[in-house]
Amino acid sequence: MAQRPTLRRNVHPSSHLDVGDSFWSSWRKSPSAHGFKSCPTSIRTTSHTGQLASASALAMHNVEPILAQATSVMSLNTLQIVSTRDTTYQGADDELPVLHRSEHALPIRALSWRGEQLVAGSSGCVLQYTTRASEDGQDIECELQQTYHIKPHKNKEVMPNEWIHSSFVQSVCINPFNDNKYMALENNRLHIFDSETGAARTVKVSTAPALAGEYSTLSPHQLLVSGASPTIKILDERTLSSNAIWKRTEAHAGIIRDVRFSPLIPHWLASAGDDGTICVWDMRFNAGEVLRASTYQTIISKIAWAHTHTSILAAGGVDNTVKIVYLPAGPQHIVACDHSSLSSHVVGLAATSRLSQQMFAALSSQGELMTASITPEFLEPLVEHRLKKDGPQSEESQGEILIHTRQLHEAFRILKSRAEALRDQGSVDEALALTKLCTPLSITDDVFEIPSEGPPGCSEECQHKCQFKKELQHTSYYMPPHLDTRFLDKAEIPAELAQGLENLKLSLELTHGLATEDPERLFRYKDDLVRAFMDSPQAVDLQLLSANIRLAQASDLSRAMDLGIAVCEQLQDEPAE
Repeated sequence: MAQRPTLRRNVHPSSHLDVGDSFWSSWRKSPSAHGFKSCPTSIRTTSHTGQLASASALAMHNVEPILAQATSVMSLNTLQIVSTRDTTYQGADDELPVLHRSEHALPIRALSWRGEQLVAGSSGCVLQYTTRASEDGQDIECELQQTYHIKPHKNKEVMPNEWIHSSFVQSVCINPFNDNKYMALENNRLHIFDSETGAARTVKVSTAPALAGEYSTLSPHQLLVSGASPTIKILDERTLSSNAIWKRTEAHAGIIRDVRFSPLIPHWLASAGDDGTICVWDMRFNAGEVLRASTYQTIISKIAWAHTHTSILAAGGVDNTVKIVYLPAGPQHIVACDHSSLSSHVVGLAATSRLSQQMFAALSSQGELMTASITPEFLEPLVEHRLKKDGPQSEESQGEILIHTRQLHEAFRILKSRAEALRDQGSVDEALALTKLCTPLSITDDVFEIPSEGPPGCSEECQHKCQFKKELQHTSYYMPPHLDTRFLDKAEIPAELAQGLENLKLSLELTHGLATEDPERLFRYKDDLVRAFMDSPQAVDLQLLSANIRLAQASDLSRAMDLGIAVCEQLQDEPAE
């Protein structure tokens, strides 16, 4: 049996991390901030160099800690799949396992990988592969299923100030709601393919080459495109009409190299380009950007949102660096930078879905692969402490740190114990504040509602930025909406602990509602109460629930009776005490 190939790790002795001088914004100041600069392992960076010398594309699997890397040298075009499951290395001779390696006739410029589907963009075509792991997980089979050939542009004379047509597909993305559908950008055209039906649609999306685009992972049918024309568009896949859902012209002073939807907030997106800036946009507004981060003095080629925090992005540039951008830390926003792991410009950048910690992978044009892990040590100085009780070593402060660093099992255990103690002391509001830290926000929460009127004398653009700042603050402190459910899975957090926390929160909400004579609080948690009693008849104290129902009857008898009946239906098979 042939020996499985590996990528050898090449560590540069001079590798180091720099921290931006302007670190904390006016609203976020942590007593532990000074410790961040002296922590050299805040981001653990490693560099892995293969034998190939020119890289083309990079794609991270949407679930597993594995990535696909396409490389091309002269006429040698290679696709390989690498495991990044363990990026803790001890010496320069450590190797990354390569799970698959194959040669192809055509160079690959773009990759997208979801489930078993791997899609590659090449010269004049899109290739669809099926990937399957071996039983021992040591190898991955990659089989070509279909090739879609793109009809070339008609040859015509190129006039001054016109773009020359290229046959290469610049970007591909699999539809996260339907693995059989995927998009491809070629020249100024968008192509939508359906591998199940064989259907293909094409629409012109720009007068200049379209360079970057992707599907939204949160909003079905929405896709994002941009490119050499500094215009960003959000289109509806079902219609693909020229009337965009959202459009922003002159978004950057030059070519837009990359655009990305936020994986956590459905109305946020980010863009970057030749002007050296990253812009964050809110698609609910048609005005300017809600945040502009001037992170580079050169072209930004790739960006990627963190999957764990709304406030963190990575950016790769033609200056061979990968920077970590922390949105609240204006005006420069850069909190870490790797200068020496890569010897050429960044052509690929992706965020992993590893549960232990957020990791970014970057690919250089010379075939170097580097990883940057966002460790708890990096995140701890960024924690905003709102529950300041008895200093930084208090259980409240420790709970805030553990929630922010996504060490949720230990966080839930500490916060539940402390909330129960505060409840027994009669400090219901303080106990309730702790339980709210353990529940991800919902996109329907009040914080995401746009006020009908802004502050007096505040311009429309100012109102939009204030709304974004409010949402950024809230989602940075609490667990954001759409946080990967695997963080809250029973394998990560025991079911008894998770259910105990949920029941405690419901009891505290009812106690608070009774004390403030607020019946709406009961109605707000109707579905949660019914589910809790479905799991356990002792979920919430029945006397407390009865008192709330009697309070609610005075304002809305029908809704109160409906809730009482729904709970009784869950208890009807239980023996009377």
